[in-house]
Amino acid sequence: MTAVRADRGAGTPRELAFRQLSGEALCLAGGGRALLLQIAHPAVGRGVVEHSDFADRMMARFHATMTFVYAATFATPEEFDLVRRRVNRAHAPVRGTATAAGPAYSAFDPELQLWVAATLYATMVELDERVFGPPSAASREELYRQATRWGGGLQLRPEDWPATEAAFRDYWDDMVARLSVTDATRAVAGQILHPGGAPVWLRAVLPDARLVTAGLLPPGVREQFRLPWSPAIERRFERRMRWAGAVYPRLPERLRHGPRDAYLRRLRRSLADERRAVDDRRAADDPRAADAPWGADAPRTADGLRAADDPRAADAPRAADAPRAADAPRAAGERGGAAHPGIRTRQPGGSTPGRV
Repeated sequence: MTAVRADRGAGTPRELAFRQLSGEALCLAGGGRALLLQIAHPAVGRGVVEHSDFADRMMARFHATMTFVYAATFATPEEFDLVRRRVNRAHAPVRGTATAAGPAYSAFDPELQLWVAATLYATMVELDERVFGPPSAASREELYRQATRWGGGLQLRPEDWPATEAAFRDYWDDMVARLSVTDATRAVAGQILHPGGAPVWLRAVLPDARLVTAGLLPPGVREQFRLPWSPAIERRFERRMRWAGAVYPRLPERLRHGPRDAYLRRLRRSLADERRAVDDRRAADDPRAADAPWGADAPRTADGLRAADDPRAADAPRAADAPRAADAPRAAGERGGAAHPGIRTRQPGGSTPGRV
């Protein structure tokens, strides 16, 4: 079953599946909101602060994120497998043990991956409802079920998500109430909302992007980030949303899906270049190896190899390292990550799946 509802102003029914939802250019408008919600989680925020480079490579990180999102839904299995390996190699060193300053974190912790995926899903749905109108309860449930399968791109299994859409909304409300913004994550938010060295086209839309980001954030989170807000700003935000609802559904699909198609073309060019480079290196070393299966010798570090083939193995103890609690193998059903005053972690046999 797919969601069926009327486009605002269009007057004709619209079938909506997660594949269609995630392909809309409209989703790009929620990027700032999703990022700020992600870094407001203490463990995710600490990982970003200690490993991010938003200040110097804002656009590169944005392109990498959007490539991954579109590839997870629209790329071929072979294409996405290579994108996944790239991301896993980059994420392999993103880990830290608990300190007085914050909780432990790992880019492969399923609890943290769930929160990242949840912010993307919830933001896409929020924007879609504002522009096209809310779906029925049954349609919303089916859309959520499809989204839990999409999360597999982040090594999340469908059972890692709350069991139903209603349970997800409870999870979401509980998590939002527990978010905590630090001075460090507030500084990262400033880099996201006011990127240095942005291209001219981006600088032109940044004021509206900041308005939409602030307007879509839950009020308490917006206050923690100290974003300007007032009745006048709220009225301006609502006018932008009404304008989007009147104009966006009438745009041709080639425009509404333009960013998706552009990122997929960019991805395929990149993969073709990478394949040629690998073949050239093989031919130079051993001309007979040029016909070997591509990707068999993709350069990977020891951690990257384990992370690319089994990301959760990146948290297993290595012989060169002293055993650490944050890296200890987890029992079946047990979640990773250290406890933190603002976040609940799942204990063996403990709380509801999907709760942090």
